[in-house]
Amino acid sequence: MVIKTHDQDGPRGSQELSEDFSFASPCTLQQVVRDGRQVSSGIGGRILVVDDDADFRSLLLSGLRCRGYECRGAEHGLAAISSLVLHPVGLVLTDLSMPVMDGLELIRRMATTPSLSATPAILLTSSLTLDICLRALSVGAKAALSKLDPFMVLLDTIRQFLPDSHCRAV
Repeated sequence: MVIKTHDQDGPRGSQELSEDFSFASPCTLQQVVRDGRQVSSGIGGRILVVDDDADFRSLLLSGLRCRGYECRGAEHGLAAISSLVLHPVGLVLTDLSMPVMDGLELIRRMATTPSLSATPAILLTSSLTLDICLRALSVGAKAALSKLDPFMVLLDTIRQFLPDSHCRAV
């Protein structure tokens, strides 16, 4: 992976994004180029990560940002709904068990809200069972994965719902 930094007047122009939508890493990246492909600024490559475990959320956000996705985080379903209304994304990754509003209720509300119903959601849980899988799919999740799965499994699943939308040829 080749990482190029640009100032705010670089290729992304002077478009202002919220702090959470920057390519956060030790150096403030404005552009990530990988295998001759450049991150686009469209909604399609934006991912909302919803998890009450701040460490897991931060780890997942960092891993996705390193692969060129624009990401933001939310600590529970209600915060996620507020975020989605203000900052549309191309995909939501949500934990199952959270305070205030759990992942299943978040997905259910997304599916019944016209402005959010087209946004795919993937449920993540550390205790994936067939019952949880079926419940997630019945409320509108596109997939249910174990948090214990390798990161590449998550990336492959994300690519099914955001096929090349996060990258464009340079």
